[in-house]
Amino acid sequence: MEGLVSNFMDADHAYLDKLWVGFLGEENNPESSSELLKRFKRHLLLHIELEDNFLFPLLNSHINMGINPGLLAMAKRDHRNIIKLLAMVEEAGLGRDIREIKAASRHLHRALEKHRLREDEIHYPVCDFFVEPEEWNSALSRIYGKRLEKDAREGNKYLEKIYG
Repeated sequence: MEGLVSNFMDADHAYLDKLWVGFLGEENNPESSSELLKRFKRHLLLHIELEDNFLFPLLNSHINMGINPGLLAMAKRDHRNIIKLLAMVEEAGLGRDIREIKAASRHLHRALEKHRLREDEIHYPVCDFFVEPEEWNSALSRIYGKRLEKDAREGNKYLEKIYG
């Protein structure tokens, strides 16, 4: 992917993947996996907020469609489903039942993969054509809570600054 939005979101997905893989690697140990899951959830919720409160409304406005048409409505439904599945993983973790944690994690993992495919193939590339760097940087700063450099094209550098 190449573009302002695609580059950042690709790097953000990579960061989420790193957190998720870390959690999956520790799912047999509910105590240590709990903190990793908390970090994953915090970042996932920021990612969803960026999409639901900035990117998707801007995309709707740009393509002159109604409030939640087709693919954008599906993306928001995906987000609600992902949050519900994440809650199932958290609940399984509280019960410390390894089988339940693994089953809930598999469901969440599949939902994340399907959702990301649509975003990477459709939403982000379209947004690359019309999202201006100033508005993008403003949204990232507002939602992620850190002042970012002026050029958002290098998503990995942003994430390094935000998350080390």
